[in-house]
Amino acid sequence: MNPDPEAALPGLRLTGRRTREIGRPFRSSMAATAALGLAVTATRVAQALLIAEIFDHVLRRHGGVASAAVAIAVVTVVRVVLVWCRNRQAAVSASAVTAALRAQLWGRLTELGPAYMVRHRTGAVETAVVDGVERLGLYYGEFVPLALASIVTVAVLLVWVAVLDPFAALVMVAAALLVPAAPVLTARAFGEAGLRFSEGLGRLASEYLDAIQGMVTLKAFNASERWGHRLAERCEDLSADATSLGGLATMHIGFVSLGMAGTVLGVALAALRTTHHAVAGSALIVILLLARECFRPLGELQAAFPGAYQAVAAANGVAELLDAAPEVLEPARPATIDRAVLLPSVTFDEVRFAYRTYRADRADRADRADRADRADRADRAPALAGVSFEVGPGETVALVGASGAGKTTLVSLLLRYFDPQSGTIRVGGHDIKDLSLADLRSLVAVTFQDTYLFRRSVRENLVIARPDATADEVVAAARAANAHDFIAALPGGYDTVVGERGARLSGGERQRLAIARALLADAPILVLDEPTSSVDAASEALITDAIEQLTSERTTIVIAHRLSTVRRVDRVIVLDHGVVVEAGTPIDLRNSGGVFARLVEAQELSS
Repeated sequence: MNPDPEAALPGLRLTGRRTREIGRPFRSSMAATAALGLAVTATRVAQALLIAEIFDHVLRRHGGVASAAVAIAVVTVVRVVLVWCRNRQAAVSASAVTAALRAQLWGRLTELGPAYMVRHRTGAVETAVVDGVERLGLYYGEFVPLALASIVTVAVLLVWVAVLDPFAALVMVAAALLVPAAPVLTARAFGEAGLRFSEGLGRLASEYLDAIQGMVTLKAFNASERWGHRLAERCEDLSADATSLGGLATMHIGFVSLGMAGTVLGVALAALRTTHHAVAGSALIVILLLARECFRPLGELQAAFPGAYQAVAAANGVAELLDAAPEVLEPARPATIDRAVLLPSVTFDEVRFAYRTYRADRADRADRADRADRADRADRAPALAGVSFEVGPGETVALVGASGAGKTTLVSLLLRYFDPQSGTIRVGGHDIKDLSLADLRSLVAVTFQDTYLFRRSVRENLVIARPDATADEVVAAARAANAHDFIAALPGGYDTVVGERGARLSGGERQRLAIARALLADAPILVLDEPTSSVDAASEALITDAIEQLTSERTTIVIAHRLSTVRRVDRVIVLDHGVVVEAGTPIDLRNSGGVFARLVEAQELSS
């Protein structure tokens, strides 16, 4: 028999090293489950021997049947207790694996940051973190201990049978070897089929997630039926992959069933030898019962194999996340900063940056090799081409320009979601690459154009900025952001759940909550990304008043598309195709007749 249970799994060579690494911390837990499984098998063997003893007593007309029957009852009770312990231990092992893996994956996702999610579909990542981890939990909690216990059981019982009748044992060994032969013969096909199924499941999850999040748009354009046909095609593809996987599983089950038929051949040979007095009659009964217990775990393995195959396929998605290299790395020796004396200036010095863009894969079916090569064949789209400017301590500077000019990219680089290909960004005179990410982001508070609110209460969404904030501090921040009155009018006040992505609130209300959250963070540097881009005039007035409270005594960068918000800033920096083309006060730029003046005139004409 193969001593390595993982070797019996088709496709495991794809992630064998990673699978062993994932399971290494849980070896003792898996060993405990396997030991309890062996104890359960031991009770079955004991019961088989007691039954053989009863048959022997009946055939020889000896006494002792009653005591053997009592012993069987005791063994049965012990087995029930051991089965409960084994199942509980397996559940504990599976839960420990899933909890540890999800914590590890969450840590890795936060390490990878937005840069990773920009280039990967949310549904595929979600499938790996949820479904993939769950399957691996069952793999380590159930299958691996079962495989270990089965190997030991089969080896010990075949040796026992060999002592009673070596010829019958040889037949049974040959039959048992057919069981691991099936995975070896179908390894490549099963690995590829399992991988196709896992990736197809991730694609389908992504399509459904897109459809659910975009339901309003689909309904508005009568596109829900067309999208439904698209989902149906994805379901058909997944069904075909599942059918292929099921066909291979059926082939494997046939091999296992053929191997288990060796029980009959071995016992038949022992019976034939009994008629020639080569094997004692009492030994024949023992061989019959031991053969049954020998092949019982192989039958259990047969039932567990389909789930194990899917776990191996899921391991690829989990391993891809665990092995992904973050684009932004923590400094080996972070610089020490003192916020009390730090001058909150921001400097961009000849910063150049280009996003990686990827061509869509044919029919959205990329194999693993293609995924690995995508970065090498990525087109480079320049977003910033040598941007230089400085925002002094306490200064308010507006970044303006047409869509795609590079304004939001500057914010992403300042927060180190990405690193520029060249150039330097400094905060308070420190190169941001020398600061720990936590320190850097504690210095910068951001209100994004698309305010994201979690499906939590208003209070919980606000204290994300500062978990230790008191109730009075939360209310004070909301008042300063002109948000307290509408919050107080909500059914539960600050404890009102705002719905998914803040669906129960208007755009202006969400924006004011974002400003309150930034106030609560109390960072010395503030970035406002299009704070009034999608609100009405009344909301704009309230938000503008809140911004004045927010920018007081802070270094502020305002990204503005609606130019009415930049009238009171100290300076305006105009970007065009990733290049600074103008800089100066709003009045000077308006009078110069340049790019800024044309942008203002265009907006005034359209309003």
